[in-house]
Order: sequence, then structure tokens, then C-alpha cells
Amino acid sequence: SGIGQSLAYYFLNKGANVILVGQDQESMKQMCKENHFKNATIMTTNLAHDVCIYDLTHSIKELLKNEHLHILINCAGVKLDGDIEKTFPQEFDYTTDVNLRSVFLFIKLLRQKQLFKPGGASIVNISCLYGTRPMYGMISYAMSKAGLEALTRCAAGEFAGSMIRVNAVSACPVLTNSLRLVKVSEDEIESLNRRMEKNIP
Repeated sequence: SGIGQSLAYYFLNKGANVILVGQDQESMKQMCKENHFKNATIMTTNLAHDVCIYDLTHSIKELLKNEHLHILINCAGVKLDGDIEKTFPQEFDYTTDVNLRSVFLFIKLLRQKQLFKPGGASIVNISCLYGTRPMYGMISYAMSKAGLEALTRCAAGEFAGSMIRVNAVSACPVLTNSLRLVKVSEDEIESLNRRMEKNIP
């Protein structure tokens, strides 16, 4: 959904073979059916659990056979409101698992299985301006995005010798369903939107 869905539309319309990964299988099926996309493969997973990422990597390897990934875009994310005092450790862990740990583990496993195109693959991590300019009241989200940007820099240096480019795109806030998926109320979403709008020209 959100940014990931928009990116999927772009690549699918350009004729690329795209693996769509998410939790909502029905939405992905509907998207492909409505647009008659024959070049999409749908895989469902839960990025909060390591075992699911291992299974996902194995499924991708089986699908690709002797082919390779040209582009990997990591854009799954959850956004939980809360300052240091109000954020439960379990909420912090969940946010970090989805936004940061999953990216680290996924890249690690794909590289170990040599699934990136030799001599020229691209990894794009979708970050947020809060990774470098934190928004008060979103401590776990801001920390996860700051970590994602550090991971991007480290991976870029480590993978350069293999001609794998690693970049992060630091997006401004985008209206998506990420908050509704974690059961944030409409009033809280509206309050957050009002606070964000004050900081966006």
C-alpha cells in the first residue's frame, strides 16, 4: 500500500517483472486483476518475524531459479505515535523489527544467496525526514529511520566492491494506511496530520 503500491504500479507499467511483498494478499491480487498485470508475483509475509523473512528469501530464490534481482526496494514501515515516557518497549521492538531489523536481515540473506544481479544491482531503502530531523512524540519511528540511514551508509560501503548500489530516499510525510494498520484511531491520525502540516511548507 502507500508508497510501495505506487512504486509497484510504476515498475509494472514499465514492463518489469515485479515481486510484490506485503501482508494484504487480497489487495495485491485486486490491484493486479484490475490492471491486468501479468508480470507480477505476489508473496505474503510478516516482516516482524525472522522466520518469515527466511521463508520469503527462500521463496524468492525458488522463483528466480537462475535469474537475479536487479532492484530491491525496502519500503514496508509502521508508524507508532508516542514519546519516551508513553512508548512501551514492545511497541518500540515492533517498530524497529519492521522498519529496520527486517531490512538488515533481508539484505543479508539475499546477498548470502547471491540473488542480486552480479555487477549492477540497486537497493533502495525508503526512509523519512524524521531519520535526520526527529519529530517529538514519535521516538521509535524516528530511531528506526535513523538506524535505516546508518544501515544504508554501511551497506553502500560494504557492497561497493560488488557493484551493488545502496541508497536511501528520505521522503516527506505521505498519507498512507500505515497508521490505520496498527489500529491508530482516526482522531489520533488527524491530530498527527495537523502537527506534521505545521512543519511542511
